[in-house]
Amino acid sequence: MQESNTPGAPLVKNAPVSDSEVGDSSGVDQNDGLDSMAHQEQDSLSFGQMLTSTLWAALGVQNKKNRERDFTRGRATHFIYFGIGFTVFFVLGMYALVSLVLSGET
Repeated sequence: MQESNTPGAPLVKNAPVSDSEVGDSSGVDQNDGLDSMAHQEQDSLSFGQMLTSTLWAALGVQNKKNRERDFTRGRATHFIYFGIGFTVFFVLGMYALVSLVLSGET
């Protein structure tokens, strides 16, 4: 290993690079897209996590750990879709409940 020790600059260690680390001659790693997609899916929230976060948000409560997880790993568009879906189901459920109660009165 070579060390660069320029005054005022941080200490940098240069490690030798093998041919397998370089990739093809174009300089683009062919697996980079696949690795980033797998990493992105691993970091995104699951369906269950999104659903529970949406339900807790409807009640107005959320613990700090899950809130931080939602803001770091969640996507705003996913929360918007879940919120709209929850609102539609909630309104339809209330409509069905009120219709059921009112149909019983004669």
